[in-house]
Amino acid sequence: MSTVSNESIQSYINSLDKTDLFYKRAFGAFSVNQKQKTTLIGIAHLILIDDRNKVAEVALSVDARYRRQGVGTALINQAVTYTEEVNYSTLMMHCSNSNTPMISLARASGFHMKSEALSDLEGSLTLKSIDMNSFEG
Repeated sequence: MSTVSNESIQSYINSLDKTDLFYKRAFGAFSVNQKQKTTLIGIAHLILIDDRNKVAEVALSVDARYRRQGVGTALINQAVTYTEEVNYSTLMMHCSNSNTPMISLARASGFHMKSEALSDLEGSLTLKSIDMNSFEG
């Protein structure tokens, strides 16, 4: 099993900040072994792509050994929560139409998947609107 170094993670995160075109966030899922060694097992990359129409896009990757264990669901849930917190109304996702596990995960998470091209699907999830005035402080 190969592990991802802290330097590799930092390099990836730094690469996300090279452009000011989009506001980006990355959410990671980690495994900690008995020797307290931490390994990155999944990542969700969130881009707030359209501030006027409040549209964000999420990309997801989970180590094959940790799939079907709730990691992808947890990452999508974190992306949804953050997107709602910044008052965006739609979360998009793109994947190959042959990526059956990702399509299943997206649909189970509430995404409405539709054909975008011969080999791609596009999914959208309409988010709940959060009324920040409803919170008592």
